Amino acid sequence: MTRKNRGSTRLILAGGGLIGLLAVIFIIMYLSTASLETTAKTEKHLRKKIDVIQGQITQKNKQINRMLGESYDVILQDPGQEQDKLIKAIQSLKHITANEAEEIILSSPVTILTDVSSSEAHHAKSVLTRAGATVAIRKNR
Repeated sequence: MTRKNRGSTRLILAGGGLIGLLAVIFIIMYLSTASLETTAKTEKHLRKKIDVIQGQITQKNKQINRMLGESYDVILQDPGQEQDKLIKAIQSLKHITANEAEEIILSSPVTILTDVSSSEAHHAKSVLTRAGATVAIRKNR
């Protein structure tokens, strides 16, 4: 049974107070769990949309770089000795999982980025070099 008190609602437990209290706790737990699940689903959905948009932007940037004749490739020539740092560096540049980054490292020499601008290529080279890798930049024609 509820009673209004100065604009707030208070629950008055009568009789089986413990059962009523347990029911309230169960309802609160259910609502918080449902909202966490909804939040997780919404976050996952938004992340997928963001990934799609980022992919579209990347493709457009590559087309523009090719049209301007300022397109570069970043090539991992030698991964060096610090694999963990390099995996994290590749993950940050390419937005991929650790397993995918490790596969790239194992297949070196390999092109890490294609058709990027000069500034993107030099940024990638500095990130990868700090991780102990040997990197080359090649201008596309």
